[in-house]
Amino acid sequence: MAIQDRNKLIKLLGPSCSAEEIKAVERVLRSGWWGLGPVTEAFEQAFAKFVGVHHAVALNSCTAALHLSLKAVIAKVGRKGSVIVPALTFISSAAAALYEGCEVVFADVDERTFCLDPADVRRKITRDTIAIIPMHYAGVLSGVDNGKSHITIIEDCAHAAGTPGAGKTGKLSAWSFHAVKNIATGDGGMVTTDDHKAAEFIRRLRWMGIDRSTYQRSKKGKYDWEYDISQLGYKYHSNDIMSAIALVQLRRLKELNSKRRAIAERYNKAFRDLPIKLPPESGSWHLYVIRVDKRYRNRLIDFLRKRNISSSVHYKPLYYFPMFGWNIKEKGKSLPKTEKIWREIVSLPIFPDLTQAEQRRVITAIKDFFYNI
Repeated sequence: MAIQDRNKLIKLLGPSCSAEEIKAVERVLRSGWWGLGPVTEAFEQAFAKFVGVHHAVALNSCTAALHLSLKAVIAKVGRKGSVIVPALTFISSAAAALYEGCEVVFADVDERTFCLDPADVRRKITRDTIAIIPMHYAGVLSGVDNGKSHITIIEDCAHAAGTPGAGKTGKLSAWSFHAVKNIATGDGGMVTTDDHKAAEFIRRLRWMGIDRSTYQRSKKGKYDWEYDISQLGYKYHSNDIMSAIALVQLRRLKELNSKRRAIAERYNKAFRDLPIKLPPESGSWHLYVIRVDKRYRNRLIDFLRKRNISSSVHYKPLYYFPMFGWNIKEKGKSLPKTEKIWREIVSLPIFPDLTQAEQRRVITAIKDFFYNI
């Protein structure tokens, strides 16, 4: 291996771009319609069919999808309340609740899957609970279902594009098309649902509460400038440039996830005799997360960094951030598995275009580390 190859930084995550994505974007650019329009409609229809639901509403992020999903729940139940989320997640899961002035209630996770622990969720449910937001961590399907009919499940499917069953448990599901996700468009999100009223509610709110988009007012060949605004909405809509990329990525998803799976299998084979806990089987392999003795976790990350190999921690629990106002010494004890897991986890490079030579560098470095501790 050339010296320059050994010194090249191996990134943690990344998108895969083919000639088809470039051609799709070029078609949109040449069409003159770059905003929310026909390509976005086509993507919504294709994605709804892919998930197996009646409605899909394209947005500019999964954060927006979570937020508007919760707003739809609040509109339906007629009140705000508490929302149960994992602490071992990205901030957006809890931000949706905070945006609406709801109480965030953290539940513990399953030690094998890192998804919400159904038993702890049941313990945290009160009369104030209006929603539960389980995340399919690393593409592993969460086991949380709707044990109480009045409590809405909003699935956080940010990691789960391609995971069988994702988007089928919750009343609403939020998806991410961020630049490093399994379907990558630079940014973007989607709400999927079988609830027609919720879908229409979210469609209105994504475009500032305006009842008809510019494209809808232009469909008959003549531009209709009039529209109505019945309630305050948000600038959360998607656009045809992102949707053009997304349509191609959706067609390529099986291929892209197959590459991720092959990478995960090579890691599993290489690490099986090391003092490492391997991740559970994933439907999407968005992340590859190992567990090591907490004494070595930070040392391993530093060791990989010195070898120009990116790694990360998914995630530092949300209650460690001051905005949540938790007293860690008192309240951290209520999430013992989260507390244990996060100090042991390391995310390793996994993305479709990771080369076998790059992966061998990662594997060699990790073996060198454990053979010398």
